[in-house]
Amino acid sequence: MEQKKRIYPEKLTAAHIEGVARLEKLCFSQPWSANSLELLTKEGIGVGMVCSADGNVCAYGGMMVAVDEGQITNIATHPDYRRRGYGRAVVESLIKYAKNNGLDRYFTDYDEMLAAGGFDCVVICSPDSFHCYQSVKALESGYHVLCEKPLAMRLDECQQIVDAAKAANKYFMVGQVCRKTPAFALMKQMVERGDIGELFYVESEYAHDYSILKRGEWRKDPNYLRYPVVGGGCHAMDLLRWIAGDPTEVFAYSNRKVLTDWPVDDCTVSVLKYPNDVIGKVTVSIGCKRPYTMRTQLFGTKGTILGDNKSSTMQLYRPYHDPETGKDTFTTTEIPIDIAHHNMTAEIQDMCDVILGKKELEIDAVEGANTVAVCLAAVESSETGKPVAPHYFA
Repeated sequence: MEQKKRIYPEKLTAAHIEGVARLEKLCFSQPWSANSLELLTKEGIGVGMVCSADGNVCAYGGMMVAVDEGQITNIATHPDYRRRGYGRAVVESLIKYAKNNGLDRYFTDYDEMLAAGGFDCVVICSPDSFHCYQSVKALESGYHVLCEKPLAMRLDECQQIVDAAKAANKYFMVGQVCRKTPAFALMKQMVERGDIGELFYVESEYAHDYSILKRGEWRKDPNYLRYPVVGGGCHAMDLLRWIAGDPTEVFAYSNRKVLTDWPVDDCTVSVLKYPNDVIGKVTVSIGCKRPYTMRTQLFGTKGTILGDNKSSTMQLYRPYHDPETGKDTFTTTEIPIDIAHHNMTAEIQDMCDVILGKKELEIDAVEGANTVAVCLAAVESSETGKPVAPHYFA
């Protein structure tokens, strides 16, 4: 019987960066840049392990290091070399490095990690189907929790998390990161200041092309349906809830023209009724052929705000009467914006400040659950052809 060849990964160096960068582009839709990969070669900051075959990098893994903690970041294996042990060898070599450098605790089991303790907060960035179990378990184990959006994909799971958060007397924050996006935060401030008068129409979108994603097959799991209007569209739904309030009614249409092998519709358009007679629209497409964006516009009686999460400016339009010509027109103000469309740094800083008593918790379990409730009302409406009132949590 032929013996399996032993694989010996080597430490990532500057000489490997070009090959690793090519592997990143091949495996991931949002690859690390060469500059970011260089962090894995800097002592005390990161470390990488590489496997080569036929003269090329065929697998690699990276770990960022901070004092006595390490986090394994990306693991990538060239498609032609998968299921041959290269990925396992890379992970094992990173664990060995960690042990040899004082990082003597590592976990591949969530419950074992919670039982071991030694930390204050659990950050949950796993696929949506794990959010409920992992959130409830962390709360019951006595930890604060920062959970990535959406809180969950089903109302019953949202209820379990809400109940656990109330019972645990611990901080639970939902990562609705659009509230930390500079353009959107400024939009909300401008509305509250009255810069565009009385708000009467709000619109946002979640425009993405999931067909180019090279990871994340969990998004199309037929056993745990991830409706796009919940999984990704919750960004836009939460943003408009934050600005305009809780909608009282949702009516939606959906179709599936691009990702025809997915178990859910890939495009949904929702019309919503908000408090104070404000109306709005949210468009969600995970198959549209354009770069990812969340174009958002807010109409007021005295002006309009137009912007998104990927541009360096946003626009403020106001009516203007030209005394020289006697014509009514508009002024356009270009407002410079810091681009931070996934501002997780601010999100994590918020959670730390909440735990340390420096600020109040804004997006708790109930707030996260209510965004899911609006999204699921859109799903129900598109399936039944009727308007649906969201089931809000208290």
